[in-house]
Amino acid sequence: MSTHNPIPTNTPLDPIRYDSLILAGGRGTRMGNQDKGWVKWQGQAFIEHMLGVLKNQEPAPRSIYISANRHQDQYEKLGYEVLTDQRPSFQGPLAGIEQALIYLTTHEATTIDHQPPLLVLPCDTPMLPQQVFTKLYQGLNESNMATYATSPNGPHPLCCLVKRQALKPLTQQLNLNQRRVMTWLTLINAQPVYFESDLYFKNFNDAQSVVTNHQYL
Repeated sequence: MSTHNPIPTNTPLDPIRYDSLILAGGRGTRMGNQDKGWVKWQGQAFIEHMLGVLKNQEPAPRSIYISANRHQDQYEKLGYEVLTDQRPSFQGPLAGIEQALIYLTTHEATTIDHQPPLLVLPCDTPMLPQQVFTKLYQGLNESNMATYATSPNGPHPLCCLVKRQALKPLTQQLNLNQRRVMTWLTLINAQPVYFESDLYFKNFNDAQSVVTNHQYL
């Protein structure tokens, strides 16, 4: 298991601390059951693209975690903590978010007033801008437990910023075998945050999309 890996940053927003999670724990059924994190696009694996996205955030996260249910040793070689779902049989992205919130809650002694939020991103959105965290953070307030991205084509629920307090309703929902991300976000009063371009959220859901979208920079 790799060590906790904080990322130094010297931006004006340094007082805003947050952790981050890259979701790479799915079955990859539309990718021919490939581990999507290691599918290559423009010469790099998606997981490497997403690490770059996070390091370029303003500010950068204090730590990065990777949610993975296969090839954990390979992910650990990247130098970041790898978290594997406690729930069996690939129960979806909510199980990965749950495991990250459990890990942060149990491995860090903090008060409720000093619990950095968790930025969650899927592993196949390499064109996200530097302002993802900042914009999602601006929508976070005392009346909600999370924010999520939306753009002209609709919501992007797996691009979200989540408070630690969201763990309990998340666990309750999964215990009821309810795995829809938007159902959970609605339950915790998550607020949408508008991004002007759909291109930011261009993802690669199957092998053909990786080939046909090679022109995007």
